[in-house]
Amino acid sequence: MNKCVGQGYDGCATMAGHISGVQKRINNVYPMANFFHCASHRLNLVINDLNSLAEVRNCIGKIKEVTTFVRDSALRRNIVGSHLTKLCETRFVEKHKSIRQFKDQYVTIVEGLEEISKSNNFNSKTRQRTYEMLTAITTPTFVVILSIMAKYSSKFETVSTVLQAVDVDLQEATKHIQDLLSMLEIDRNNCENRFNTIFNGVKLVASKIDLELKLPRRSIKQVHRENYPTNDVEIYFRQSLFIPYLESIIMSLKDRFSDEK
Repeated sequence: MNKCVGQGYDGCATMAGHISGVQKRINNVYPMANFFHCASHRLNLVINDLNSLAEVRNCIGKIKEVTTFVRDSALRRNIVGSHLTKLCETRFVEKHKSIRQFKDQYVTIVEGLEEISKSNNFNSKTRQRTYEMLTAITTPTFVVILSIMAKYSSKFETVSTVLQAVDVDLQEATKHIQDLLSMLEIDRNNCENRFNTIFNGVKLVASKIDLELKLPRRSIKQVHRENYPTNDVEIYFRQSLFIPYLESIIMSLKDRFSDEK
């Protein structure tokens, strides 16, 4: 322990507390053992900050629900497919992988849920629950936000894996975060072109499941979301989903990986 020059945990008070946390107790005896908040955990907190966006929060909830529903039954797995990773909040890499796999198998999942909702091999309660999930994941908003999240989950998955390496150091971790931040800022500055690529993929998926891409219902007094002054579907989703998504991540990355922290 006299040779220990660093210790890293998550940010909970029991481990990271500066008065009586584990890191402080160790540092009192071994002054060279400086504390660092686990970089991979900190990146996961950045992703969790996206839950402040209702569309992201709802999408994550539905992915969890559908994945659990399918995995809990061998019969349902045979119909929908068994290649879905359970979305676990504490297994950072698997979390990103789960979102990416759900997007890759989205059409198959929809077709499988449709079959279950109409099959007499399942009781009425199961068919009703399947129909409710199917309705929730076949809206334009869900397909768009899922496509956005899947695109960037692949980036986060790569960085998170690197940050968990046993030989990673502070300088290398900082470089990976700066590269990630730079990529996000470039995408934000070129949001029209970046989102156009994503939206073309959304249109292809929508055509496969016979989904009409249209604007959400508007009202004079909107409480749960903002009304955007456009009748163009692509512009609407770019302004209401893509830009807020990127800005939230950029702001959170700058805050949680600031020089002070």
